[in-house]
Amino acid sequence: MHANEWWGNDWNAFRTDSTGPTAFLTMENYLLQQIDGSAWKNKFISLMDRYPEIPATEMGFPEDWRSLALWS
Repeated sequence: MHANEWWGNDWNAFRTDSTGPTAFLTMENYLLQQIDGSAWKNKFISLMDRYPEIPATEMGFPEDWRSLALWS
C-alpha cells in the first residue's frame, strides 16, 4: 500500500505493466521538466512523431501515453 501512495496515481501506467526503457524515459522527462520546463518532453515527442516506425508499445509505453498526466 505505501508504495502506491509514494509513487502516486500518475505513475500507475508505468510501474505496473511497463517494460523496456519507458519507466526511465518517463522519470527523465519528469526530472528534466523540473529543470527546463517542457523542452525535453517536446523534443522527445517530436522525435517519436518523426519516426512513427519506433514501436512505442514495445518500448513499454501504453497506447495512450501522450494523454497521461506525466506526458501531457
